[in-house]
Amino acid sequence: MNEVMGNDPSGLDGIPPDADDPMKTAIDYIVVGSGPGGAPLAARLALAGMRVLVLEAGVDPGAPLVSLDTTGTTKRKAENEHLIYYCPGLHAASTEPDLHGANDQARTNWNFWVRHYPGEDIQKLDTKAREDPRNPGGVAVLYPRASALGGCTAHHAMISVYGADYDWQKIADLTGDNSWAPGRMRALYERIERARTGVWFGRLLRYWEWLQQKIDPGRDASARRGTRGWLDVQLSDPKLAMGDTALFNVVAKTVFDVEGRDDLLTLWRAAKRMIGGRLFRDLDLNDIDRARTHPEGVALVPLAVSPAGTRRGPREWLLETRRLLRRQRDKFLAGDEFGGGIWIATDIFVRRVIFRSRGNCQPLSAIGVEFSRGRHLYDPGRPFNEPDDLEKHYCYARREILLCGGAFNTPQILMLSGIGDKEQLRVNGVEGIAGIGGEVQHDVFVDLSGVGQNLLDRYEISVISEMAKSFSVLDGVKFDPNATDDKALNEWKAEDTQQPRAGLYATNGAAVAILKRSEPTESKPKDLPPDLLLLGFPIVFRGYYPGWSKDLLTRPGDGGLPGKRNLWSWTILKAYSKNRGTVRLRSSNPFDSPAIDFCYFGRCDAAKSQSHPDLRVDHDFAALKFAVQYVRRLNAAAAKLMKDHDAASAEIQPGSDKTSGSVALADWIMHEVWGHHASGTCRIGSDPWRANVSELKDKGAVLDSSFRVHGVRGLRVVDASVFPTIPGYFLTVPIYLVSEKAADTILDELSL
Repeated sequence: MNEVMGNDPSGLDGIPPDADDPMKTAIDYIVVGSGPGGAPLAARLALAGMRVLVLEAGVDPGAPLVSLDTTGTTKRKAENEHLIYYCPGLHAASTEPDLHGANDQARTNWNFWVRHYPGEDIQKLDTKAREDPRNPGGVAVLYPRASALGGCTAHHAMISVYGADYDWQKIADLTGDNSWAPGRMRALYERIERARTGVWFGRLLRYWEWLQQKIDPGRDASARRGTRGWLDVQLSDPKLAMGDTALFNVVAKTVFDVEGRDDLLTLWRAAKRMIGGRLFRDLDLNDIDRARTHPEGVALVPLAVSPAGTRRGPREWLLETRRLLRRQRDKFLAGDEFGGGIWIATDIFVRRVIFRSRGNCQPLSAIGVEFSRGRHLYDPGRPFNEPDDLEKHYCYARREILLCGGAFNTPQILMLSGIGDKEQLRVNGVEGIAGIGGEVQHDVFVDLSGVGQNLLDRYEISVISEMAKSFSVLDGVKFDPNATDDKALNEWKAEDTQQPRAGLYATNGAAVAILKRSEPTESKPKDLPPDLLLLGFPIVFRGYYPGWSKDLLTRPGDGGLPGKRNLWSWTILKAYSKNRGTVRLRSSNPFDSPAIDFCYFGRCDAAKSQSHPDLRVDHDFAALKFAVQYVRRLNAAAAKLMKDHDAASAEIQPGSDKTSGSVALADWIMHEVWGHHASGTCRIGSDPWRANVSELKDKGAVLDSSFRVHGVRGLRVVDASVFPTIPGYFLTVPIYLVSEKAADTILDELSL
């Protein structure tokens, strides 16, 4: 296995030559997709002695491996050459690399265009909507995804929140599988995390915990945090705000207003929590006891940023594991055929899964995949135009195929492979499942109607205001990777390794977070966590549309003139949302992106006959209205900091003309709301694995609690699409935990 089927353009491994023969392949597992589901899974299986082939449709967005093996100045130079990937403060630019001069190697964006509502009349009222490239005359909304080693962690905002025990207990209750219990999932989090609190805040926290132990040696100071994992997590550094009077005043006023109505009362409450040892830990969203003792209130934002001030994620863990295993083989003079290993092939677009018939009415077995090789073959952001003369290739695994393509592409692959609602598959030209060499078995399907259903997402909306003073932390800041006169960016890029990367560009820009429960518009379980998360940014963020990454310092309505450094966004995230959308095939062509409809504030099956959802009965919509009113109260309390010392007139979005409780405000929320945490399209259900899918009691289920696809053997799904309901506040960490759990599940089954 020392040679490969062609050269990998990213300088990685390519596909081992014997992998194209189902009888000779030495690959144990094929992992399709290298994102938050695929990369940790592949690494963990390889460390356990498995031979794993990772197929990635995109490119490697980071520095070549050869430069990562170096230290100091050489490594920093290499990272600076891939600036929009490594620099946390440029995460917006990383979603639109082509707008910032990225070359072909650095292009990682898959721009899906989606619908929020079935009705065209309501969809077109979203100011972020643009002409739908797949539906001339129609409109759609940009939904950025990444095609890269590391998946969407190559461009996400690095916010890394564990979530809540409630999320895992729901899956355990649904499936009756205690391996999903909160305590076990928390143990997985401790395994992956390498908690770092930042220099300033970390010293303060360590000193305070030491002091608490001296005062009360019997006190449990454990926050159940990991310290030896692969995921660096550090809190946003409050020192950044302390150096900016305007920003500090906004954050401080927020703390006082959220934590108590009277400043003296707030200080007294803080003193009591300090004496009790909770003050600093209550600022950490990932502290295990915060949800039990202080579920609502102000917090700092946990970020996946390395000690070197760079983006950190599953890409790094995958490459580090690959390098470790290769060095071990070199040390013991062992060939590739011995022990575990990882082979990574980029620019590999998987078209469908290949099956072997077992006969005697036995279920099919997944044994390989059909793929095409080439860069940027799949482009959901443009009118469909099938690539010319693409050769089909095949590779096979001895054990299983693991699909980790995400909430859009995994159901697409399953449906193209003949797994889904068979009537819909026939309508779209899918002839049946494919065997060795791509030979189609006509009209043979695995009739799982839940594939592509249950599309979940959170709702987000921003209230944007103009402050009286500019934020000094933004002086000279451009958020442009090509800027040469951005002092803060130049400091981050400094090649002097004695100078740690710090400042604004070592963060994602979030200054403060608030957890809040919406007004009780429905009967909620007592253990349901707060359903609102508010993030405060000293920039403009109103959702995703072409060019959004260039508008961070642009006042909405100013005609696109950049340079405003006194704008403040409260971005509202509505968790535990109830909408149910769909991902459907448009055709049987694998390069034709699916039709994606989120069916906001409802369900697609209930919305087909109506263009507008019934907002009178939607609890998510009521919570968003409450959240906007709550933010307005925060702003009113901080009116002295606002332009003209008036919160109402300083509000740019939604604007003072859209008063609280008005129809105008309700319409604005309905039109402008967005999301970017798609999940749930191949959900886990209550049934154990069924060989005969007609025996399923949970008709919408695709997977059992061990991630196995019903009706076939040797095929699992491990990504955001597995969730029955949307977990937590940000998806990335829950997907990491699903990935780690899947690896444990697979390895446990091998030991039986």
